[in-house]
Amino acid sequence: MTLNQILFSQVLLVAFSACSAFAIEEREWKDSSGHYRVKAELIAYNSKSVVLQKTNKELLSMDVKDLSAEDKKFIQSIKRKAKTYGAVDSLKTWTMQSGLKVKGRVVEFARRDVKFQLEDGKIYVNDRPLENLPGVYQEMAPGIVNHFEKTFLKDNEGVAKWLSGLTNQEKSFTCEGVLFELENGDRYGVPMFFFSKSNQSALDPSWKRWAAAHKDETQQDQESFYLRAQAQATDENVEQIRHIAQVNLQIQGYNAGLFDLWEVALYPPNGFNYRPMYVVVPGRNSDDAARAALQKQPNARVGSISKIRRRR
Repeated sequence: MTLNQILFSQVLLVAFSACSAFAIEEREWKDSSGHYRVKAELIAYNSKSVVLQKTNKELLSMDVKDLSAEDKKFIQSIKRKAKTYGAVDSLKTWTMQSGLKVKGRVVEFARRDVKFQLEDGKIYVNDRPLENLPGVYQEMAPGIVNHFEKTFLKDNEGVAKWLSGLTNQEKSFTCEGVLFELENGDRYGVPMFFFSKSNQSALDPSWKRWAAAHKDETQQDQESFYLRAQAQATDENVEQIRHIAQVNLQIQGYNAGLFDLWEVALYPPNGFNYRPMYVVVPGRNSDDAARAALQKQPNARVGSISKIRRRR
């Protein structure tokens, strides 16, 4: 999606299907062969992927095309219910590192310009009077200026004094962050630097993948979908974003019974931003499984390794 509009301005809704308003209990999900099975709760879905949350709170993403016919049918039934009753993300309360609380629904990643301007002693943000913006965004104004200007403005009176000292009494900043929909339906951006350090650390890989795909709208939409799923999987008061691992299935020849199947967790090395994944590979033992998994991601760090029970 081309993001030409500015921070604090309303944007068109990005069409998506996420976790529905009605409860979706834990169930067993299977791949099309029936060999790979996982008990999990459906967190979010779109036309390409489902995001599942296991009992231990780990998040997995599976391609819809890899699901069993039964699971695909289940997704279709959820879509019909969502069309009838409405599918919405629940409102979450996000506590910023300053203690500021933002309650809203996550929409997508965004990069926007923010212009501060002083006219007749009144502060305008992107041509809108600051006093007309929601209270939470009035509180954010000094923080935005402080971040980019390395100043220590305590309040919006300080912002006004700072603007009055500029030649044109205006200044623009480019902010990167997350677009929120508030309770009243308005949509505003929260710059990344406002989030807690733990959330910044968890959001950063997804943000970098989103930014790298600036010419690929489909990939950007997918990263924004994962962002909404991560937010949906957290507790009512968001304290930490959980990573989503992609399930990569390689189970050809398993029926011959010559080897077992293993689920191997692979994590990116420092400095790399690809998504953590669970690779399902054949092997006679865990060492074989680790070697097979590393053939897919040679620089990855191997995590947990577990044997998949053989289908009876």
